[in-house]
Amino acid sequence: MKTIAFITLLIASVTSYAQVRTGITAAGSVANFAYRDRTGGDPSESIIGFQAGLMFDAPLGGSISLRPQILYALKGAKQRIGSAEALINLNYIEVPVQFVYGLDAGAGKLNLGLGPYLGYAFGGNVTTKIGSSSNKEKMTFGSAQDQLRQLDLGLRASVGYELPSGLEISGFFSPGLLNISNYTNGAILNTGGGLSLGYWLGRR
Repeated sequence: MKTIAFITLLIASVTSYAQVRTGITAAGSVANFAYRDRTGGDPSESIIGFQAGLMFDAPLGGSISLRPQILYALKGAKQRIGSAEALINLNYIEVPVQFVYGLDAGAGKLNLGLGPYLGYAFGGNVTTKIGSSSNKEKMTFGSAQDQLRQLDLGLRASVGYELPSGLEISGFFSPGLLNISNYTNGAILNTGGGLSLGYWLGRR
């Protein structure tokens, strides 16, 4: 969490310059788990997620800018084990930092972005269903084998179109790179993508 706080403070100091634009964004997403070096088990199923927060755009020269965001992100997956179904919801503070290349396209700009993201899980829950009965439990984080790790790291790639009005729509893909599980049976990575709608409060 200290790393997230440091990055947030760094973003705030960068955006104090007048040429940096600030905007708001919200996104609908599809989240899932990707498995690595796993033996056995059924694949997980995607869930509908959500992201919302602030975005910033700092010009670096020419058509390139640095675009950090501070987001709330809902991630997770649905897993089936025999007749049981487990719905896992994870709440993250996520900080993507992308390098964006802008191209003139018609009346607006086509923005191509790529960069890392850092996430910190601050809560979540697991809803288990067996037949007609269900049980909801709070997610726990730590070093025990049945717990998840709070830190997440991955990549974020995006393609967006920005209108002169400041409205921008974009699609993104976010594959995780860090194992968020303490289980010994392989690694679990967050993965997902979606569509976001943003509005810039300042113009280029």
